[in-house]
Amino acid sequence: MSGMRKAVGFFLLFMTVSLLLSAVEPVRIADATPAGDSAVSSLALQLSLEKPGKYDISIERLSAEKALAKFNSGRADLVLIREVKLPEGQRNGILHPYAVGAAVFYVNPANPLDDVTPEHLIQLLSGPAPDWARVTGEKTRLYRLGLRRNAAGYGLPERMLKVKPGEFDKDMFRVGSNAELQLLTAGSAEALGAGIFSAVMPDTVKTLKINGVAPLLKTVKDGSYPFCERYILLVPAAPSPAVAAFVELMHGADFRRYLEESGRLSLLP
Repeated sequence: MSGMRKAVGFFLLFMTVSLLLSAVEPVRIADATPAGDSAVSSLALQLSLEKPGKYDISIERLSAEKALAKFNSGRADLVLIREVKLPEGQRNGILHPYAVGAAVFYVNPANPLDDVTPEHLIQLLSGPAPDWARVTGEKTRLYRLGLRRNAAGYGLPERMLKVKPGEFDKDMFRVGSNAELQLLTAGSAEALGAGIFSAVMPDTVKTLKINGVAPLLKTVKDGSYPFCERYILLVPAAPSPAVAAFVELMHGADFRRYLEESGRLSLLP
């Protein structure tokens, strides 16, 4: 009888050790970005479909304060956050800028407007639509275009101009993509499109300078263009193998493609 007990004991011990050795390490992501990072979600979904059982990835949408609190207490492995001043005393983890997006304002190439201030843009985009007379001398009605909810980059122009959500809704025609916004702007000399930066700009539209700085690949990546929104990845100083592997995949071509689809550029080497 005692031999059977020993055998059962050894079997249970073996099963426990086997389960511990085969357990998948979690990758717990606290997402504090404004609209949730669709590129990170897409990468997580891809891994779960391509390598089922290899990764245990969870993503939780939180405020910046709660995301940092979870990270500092060891309840989150990674934090996605806008580039903001971190709270005093935040010493844990290593910061990696991983993406950047930018609000860009488009006009037709025939429009003489070239350089604007943020205050001027707010005047043009809020309230009843004015005509172009005081800007270009043409007494034609200003035709406003913007991005629809769920479109990549929705809300970014408003955040960059520091106005409340919906401030530009009056007399604004919203479309489903930045490409559609560019197309409609190209087709109307009266159009002003509030969109996002794309790495390849068609020559059928003109982008406005903001305080003298044009939205170019260089000025967006280095942050000298005023309307950039940078995203930061907070990583533990000593990440687990699973977390380190996930971060490494964020340097890959698939993740860069997901970032481009979300209207942003990668800042990772």
